[in-house]
Amino acid sequence: MKIRLVVPWGVVLFLLAGAAWGQAIDFTTTVPYHSPNDKACKGKAYSISWTASGHSELIQIRLLRQLEGATSEMQVLGSSLPGSGSMNWTIPASLPSGYGYYLEFKTMAGHYVVCTGMFHIQVCVQRAGGQVHALPDTQFQRAQPPLQVMVYEQFEQGAIRMDPASLTVRWGSHSLAVGQNEEKWISIDEDSELLDPATHGLRATVEYTLRNTMAKNFRFHVTGRFGNRFFSPAQQVTFVGLASQHVVQEVILYPSNQTLPIVVEATDILIDGGANDVRPVFFSAKLHVRTFPN
Repeated sequence: MKIRLVVPWGVVLFLLAGAAWGQAIDFTTTVPYHSPNDKACKGKAYSISWTASGHSELIQIRLLRQLEGATSEMQVLGSSLPGSGSMNWTIPASLPSGYGYYLEFKTMAGHYVVCTGMFHIQVCVQRAGGQVHALPDTQFQRAQPPLQVMVYEQFEQGAIRMDPASLTVRWGSHSLAVGQNEEKWISIDEDSELLDPATHGLRATVEYTLRNTMAKNFRFHVTGRFGNRFFSPAQQVTFVGLASQHVVQEVILYPSNQTLPIVVEATDILIDGGANDVRPVFFSAKLHVRTFPN
């Protein structure tokens, strides 16, 4: 896929001194940045190539992140690079998970800048070792069981569990691990830039891991709630046999004068007859978000 002159806000950005507008830098990359649903994996290598057009300036490539209205430099992929070149970039495991990342291609003299769209970085579950061998079609069909509809009674047998039985709340450069049935507190200044100006809620991400304990296939949506407000949107997870899924969800935690329940649950588990009015709960704890005058 080849994109010319794209920036995160959908506007072509050039800083061009004393010359007419032009297509100064073209780039091609396998980093997924088409929508917030596209996620790049920590520890995975992605290819990047670029070509200068109409100039001979050296190039710098940076990873930036826009969060809560502020832009931060997260990593310099390369400086004083030739106007045309290519590289492989492995996403560091140390980067915070979440949305708002983008790559910037900029000439060292600062005359030309072009960026990818924003993308999400997360921890991706990988299959453990072993080679994958091609099978004839008939063998492949026998080897792959059909995807089964999730049945509520299987949850009663402990089919899907949160493992470990904890979730991590991340906001800005802070993080808080909350265990099953624990009670934790978050305190924040009432004028903090991490508070959403429209809702006055704390913008954060919640991360947790679900594990399938059965050799069956399940597909369903999972979400959470803080007090009586649900995380949005719900996220679909698919389990093929014994596997784990790491889930990252964007949330807004509303300050309250009391401790509120924070819960992770399934949203569309089918019961015999097609009803979906049961929401199996994987995790339940208590959280108190407090704001204080600065």
